[in-house]
Amino acid sequence: MDKHTIMKKHVKNWQKSGKSIRAYCRENDITVDSFSNWRYKYAKETVNHRIKTILPVKIEEPEPEFSQSPLEVSIQIENNSVINIRIRKPQ
Repeated sequence: MDKHTIMKKHVKNWQKSGKSIRAYCRENDITVDSFSNWRYKYAKETVNHRIKTILPVKIEEPEPEFSQSPLEVSIQIENNSVINIRIRKPQ
């Protein structure tokens, strides 16, 4: 296996491990700097590969009885990260 393939595998294994980068690198005899560089390269590859479509989002005015309540939206993305958005209507 070439170095790129090996490091890509390490990045995937680290993501699944739940360990800190420092702990994973220590256990696998990898320098933190080297791992971080490969992680960055792999992340750029992944983003460039995955971004294919931008989905349109339509935002409508809330019903009048709810206009004073904040709008809360949670978006869960592929790697189980969550984006929480809370919007209040200006008064």
